[in-house]
Amino acid sequence: MMTTGSTLVTGGAGFLGSHLCDRLIAAGHNVICADNYFTGSRANVSQHLREPRFELLRHDITFPLYIEVDGIFNLACPASPIHYQHDPVQTTKTSVHGAINMLGLAKRTGSRILQASTSEVYGDPAEHPQRESYWGHVNPVGPRSALPIIAISPVLASIISVNWSMRVAVVGPAGPTASSRTGSTG
Repeated sequence: MMTTGSTLVTGGAGFLGSHLCDRLIAAGHNVICADNYFTGSRANVSQHLREPRFELLRHDITFPLYIEVDGIFNLACPASPIHYQHDPVQTTKTSVHGAINMLGLAKRTGSRILQASTSEVYGDPAEHPQRESYWGHVNPVGPRSALPIIAISPVLASIISVNWSMRVAVVGPAGPTASSRTGSTG
């Protein structure tokens, strides 16, 4: 494994991704931020544009990315109902193709990867917050129907980690900083 000292943050110009970029830069890391600006904004990372340890790529992870990195935080995917209902096909592609592409990049580079998920995979939940043991309340034809497919990215991560002998971490970010407008942290 070649060491580049770079960390990739997909969805890096979004709410969570931009804050992660802030923390990584502050801790002295070289950061490559990739975002297609579907829900993120260049303005969220504009403070780093002159930073020599920061690189911003306008990239849609539904297409492969051929770069060298040591770590990957895959946060790319619209998580709020307002955004994922706008283009459910793109949401599905980002969840499935994007996760496969980032897991493939991790395999090729020998990188560690963190695959994010969202509480939206539970559908319209009967409990708040959702425990990891909660199976959800999903309507496959309702307005949230595009989001349960996001559950596939952690499933893919688990399958691929076993078959490719990779170590993969899957997290579901949530908490008190959820957007009041969208009801989501994504």
